[in-house]
Amino acid sequence: MAAAQLQLLTIASVVVGSVTVSGNTLTVTIAAGQSFVDVDLSAIDDIAAEADETLTLNLDTGTGYTVDGTNNTATVTIAANDTVVTNTNDSGEGSLRQAILNANANPDADTIIFDTSAGSVFADSTPDTITLTSGELAITSALTIEGLGASNLIISGNNSSTAFRVDDEDSNNQITVAINNLTITGGIDLAGAIANIENLTIDNSNISGNTGNASSIFNTGTATITNSTISGNSGFVGGIFNTGTATITNSTISGNGGSVGGIFNLGTATITNSTISGNSGFVGGIFNLGTATITNSTISGNSGNTGSISNTGIATITNSTISGNTAQDSGGGINNEGTLNLISSTITNNTADFDNDGNGDGGGVFNDGGTVTAENTIIAGNFDSGNESPDIAGELIGNANNLIGSLVGASGSIGTGSDITFASAGITDINQVIASLADNGGATFTHAIVSGSAAINAGDNTLIPSGATTDQRGITRTIGGTVDIGAYESPFIPPVAANDTATTDENTLVNINVLVNDTDANGDSLSVIKVNGNSVTVSTPITLASGALLTLNANGTFDYSPNGQFESLGVGATATDSFTYTVSDNGNGGTSTATVNLTINGVNDAPTGSPTGILSNTAEDTAINITAADLLTGFSDVDAGDILSVTNLTATNGAL
Repeated sequence: MAAAQLQLLTIASVVVGSVTVSGNTLTVTIAAGQSFVDVDLSAIDDIAAEADETLTLNLDTGTGYTVDGTNNTATVTIAANDTVVTNTNDSGEGSLRQAILNANANPDADTIIFDTSAGSVFADSTPDTITLTSGELAITSALTIEGLGASNLIISGNNSSTAFRVDDEDSNNQITVAINNLTITGGIDLAGAIANIENLTIDNSNISGNTGNASSIFNTGTATITNSTISGNSGFVGGIFNTGTATITNSTISGNGGSVGGIFNLGTATITNSTISGNSGFVGGIFNLGTATITNSTISGNSGNTGSISNTGIATITNSTISGNTAQDSGGGINNEGTLNLISSTITNNTADFDNDGNGDGGGVFNDGGTVTAENTIIAGNFDSGNESPDIAGELIGNANNLIGSLVGASGSIGTGSDITFASAGITDINQVIASLADNGGATFTHAIVSGSAAINAGDNTLIPSGATTDQRGITRTIGGTVDIGAYESPFIPPVAANDTATTDENTLVNINVLVNDTDANGDSLSVIKVNGNSVTVSTPITLASGALLTLNANGTFDYSPNGQFESLGVGATATDSFTYTVSDNGNGGTSTATVNLTINGVNDAPTGSPTGILSNTAEDTAINITAADLLTGFSDVDAGDILSVTNLTATNGAL
């Protein structure tokens, strides 16, 4: 019996029982008197993804037997079920496209992997590119594509098609698909890199260099993007166009361009621990018409007619930094027409009216008829041409422990009540509050609060959102007991100066050690820098309002001298005096002010003076009445209420 097609059997010259296989010929020996024989054939699994294949056995005529011509052929179909990619071809056996086709044919979830065994094209460290020459890769069944790393495996749309389309064409059922550890580039169409209608996860991947009529990633389903970079793409939306649900975590969306550079959200977008930077468009960073929640993220260096964020929907921004964005028109940081909530965030160094044509306000926040609420937030150090409204333009709801630079152009309760302004705190420069944008730890860049900043311990703990126990970097909040204003929690804890008391007599100098009960949680040394709000110099006496003298010593103690200002106090009488002092931990965290209350006790002061009374002349035999007043004339006593009397009176008689 000769087989015409045995391409799936790769066994050579093997005899099993009465069956011999050699190449494409299979010989069966039938025992004498037996009219049939069963032959079992097993296909060899060669791992490579390939299409369905068939095995056909043709029964040949021979000596000593006849063949029924109506029943001399048997065909077996071997279904495609391999999902291992063995080459970089666009299609055919071992290709990624074939592996996806095989997975699509299987109703169960599949995983596509790439062969890294010795000798495989994927075995070395050289990056491998799969170039799609016959259109997009359509995924219609639950699937995970496990790549080799974003720098090692590149899927190219060849500038002719979308790279991946995830759609099972069943609106009642959402399949789950994961694309991990690869780069997608060169995609072009409605969606450059990926069009998703299903439940898609992208992890540890790089989406770059794609051009989409809509965007590089077009999502109408559920998309979860983690640990990935979306950069250098262009289209109507350079980065992500979302009408479904998008969750972006630990990712970077940068350097994209389009009418919207970074993200256009019409659905629900949640952005956490991510960076949106360097994008450009009519809206540079994020255009939100849906619901956007941004947490622990940095939005920086974006540019456009509106620089960073344009919100006409509902946006909540918590523990985030909006910095260094520019707008040709209004809203360098944020342009709002919807509902915007700013919580524990920092908005600084943004610029409106970047082209200086006079059209543009609100370097930090521009509110155009919407509602903006700010809590524990820094909005300061922003710019616009003409300085008409550098930080805020429009109405904001504040009085919630915010730190505001300029109120020019602002209205509403912002800058009132518990809010701090540069003017109220005596701040002249943003550098007195925060440092430049930098890597201060955590997933994103932040503006560190500088030592001595008015933002330290100046927030309101009751305004911290439930569950928000850290700052933008993941550092525990409320260091020092009270939350700092802004996205950054300073490690510097201000010292705590405690009130002091002292007692002295009206004419006795007293030494007061004010630092003995003052504390600093960082263990920093403390020094006195002010008295009654004014700078103080060691060894230089200060005259208090009472007239007493106060001198700061080199060891941080004070010498208090009543300076003769309380001599009128009698025995048992007291007076009080006080002064405030401010301590610093030498630039490591801030200052603290306390009050010293003094009690001055009266003491008995001796009368002073000499007799000045003059008696009138009288005849020698006439008695003279000499009163105590006559005798006390010329004497006085500084002690209020003391009564002088004459004692031990003696007379020296003269002679006539």
